[in-house]
Amino acid sequence: MQVLRTQLERACVGSKLALPTVPPLFRSESNRKGKKVYYLLEYDLSSGSVFEENISQNQSPSFPAKYKIWDQRIKEDFEIWLEVNGYMQSTINIYSATVNRLFQRFESLANRALVSSDSPIQAARLFTTLVGKTLGEQPEKAQLNHKLSILGTFERFLHNKESTPASTNESNLSNIIDYEVGSDRLREIFEGHFLALDGYSNCILAWDAAQKEIPMFLNDNAINSERDLWDFIVAVFGSEYVLNYPHIWQRAPPTIAKTHKV
Repeated sequence: MQVLRTQLERACVGSKLALPTVPPLFRSESNRKGKKVYYLLEYDLSSGSVFEENISQNQSPSFPAKYKIWDQRIKEDFEIWLEVNGYMQSTINIYSATVNRLFQRFESLANRALVSSDSPIQAARLFTTLVGKTLGEQPEKAQLNHKLSILGTFERFLHNKESTPASTNESNLSNIIDYEVGSDRLREIFEGHFLALDGYSNCILAWDAAQKEIPMFLNDNAINSERDLWDFIVAVFGSEYVLNYPHIWQRAPPTIAKTHKV
């Protein structure tokens, strides 16, 4: 094991054991337990360049457009979506870093996709097509299917966001009967869930509780299903809590380490 670790260090970016004759093929960082974890870099044998070099894993590119397809908030939401859909943390790290790296490396293609599309999901699909065509003509095309698969997962995430019911606008909220009573009582319900479930709740739990505690409010405002309630939650609490249907967090988790099941 020590021999293997030494070999890794000799090909690791920034390592004291790195050899000038060995191309940097890995990067390393310490996990929450203080153990060093190694990540494989993409290396272009034809040009001798490391694609991840000088790219911060936590820095997301910014695209000037009518809507955003990738930024730090979308990156965090993507990681949360992966986690709640059962992906392992190691896979989440790889998927998030890969998408971030592709948007940084092909920023011009992303801008082209944004300008030519009418929605984030359309832009993501066009970006995937453009990246596939570009990488298919380059030496690392052996990794192309893996990258396109990850971008396909990102497209599913965006599709999920777009298919989430649109939030009720402010004019509709002004028509809500006993608005303050309903919103205040829901906040109390969430606070109880957050206290019991380490900052977590979801629309299923909220719907069950609301039917018992504010049935008249639901009836008066034609909130007849869990999805109707979700519309109201998004409109009222969208800027206060972290929402990703049906999940509700009090705040963005510092690390996405576990899945809450009901």
